[in-house]
Amino acid sequence: MMSRENLPVDSVQNSSETRDKYARFKSPEICLACDFSALSLGLRRRHFEALIPALTKMVRITKRSQEIRELTNGFAFGLPLDPNAAQIASEWALGESLCCPFLEIKLNFEGDMDVFWLYLTGGHGVKEFIESDFASWLR
Repeated sequence: MMSRENLPVDSVQNSSETRDKYARFKSPEICLACDFSALSLGLRRRHFEALIPALTKMVRITKRSQEIRELTNGFAFGLPLDPNAAQIASEWALGESLCCPFLEIKLNFEGDMDVFWLYLTGGHGVKEFIESDFASWLR
């Protein structure tokens, strides 16, 4: 299955193909479908061409030190505690919350740690959505 990280920006839109891809995550309580049109073309390009690759790289680096926590309703990803990483993560979180409002996104800075945590959680079906859509972060 192709994840959003691999889609060309111009194809990342609220199309029937996109809706079909996420239809299997639909439940009676909530529809887990991303609305890529919630971001302007410029913001969408930045989100997919700059922010997602940068976050993916950070997750892969910290993953080597086992900085991923599996939760009952999602995952927490440890990211390097530095201003650039925090800026990228917060900008990504804002864009992601606009196009995927069913995701609960939290950044958590815990005291003296050398990482901060990006929590992706949510209701019924969200953990499976994360496992599919953010698979490269979990491998």
